[in-house]
Amino acid sequence: MLAVIILITSCQSKKKNVADGINTLRNLSEEAIAAFRAKDVNQLLNQYSSDAIEMPPNQPITVGIEAITKAYELWFSDTTYFHEKFTETLDKIEVSESGDLGYVRTTSHYFRKTPNGNYEQKNIYIYKKKDGEWKLIVAIWNDNEPQPHQ
Repeated sequence: MLAVIILITSCQSKKKNVADGINTLRNLSEEAIAAFRAKDVNQLLNQYSSDAIEMPPNQPITVGIEAITKAYELWFSDTTYFHEKFTETLDKIEVSESGDLGYVRTTSHYFRKTPNGNYEQKNIYIYKKKDGEWKLIVAIWNDNEPQPHQ
């Protein structure tokens, strides 16, 4: 009987870890969307692991918080984007049974002051729980259609 109780308790604990992780990743994603609209580099970087990796389309991989900071600063200085109109839909959030690894799949919509206007991207953000805190370790995205500069 004790073994059954331990098994049930263990399963309930794992389900709670997964549910808590999903809620945390949802909140982090919503905070990141708001920070992106506000062009708040510091708020965005608070979510990143110091050794995070970004994999933008048709560009070299960006490794580490310093390089990612420079990339955001450059992007936010581009006045052809309406950053405040940016939208991102949370399509799926998954957390491992162990409760320490998860991902968020999204669809983003960007708005620009250019003849080609708006475009859509699909994204994957991979998070890992480090020292009890969820940190973004990998961000990968690509455009749904080729962009004029490609």
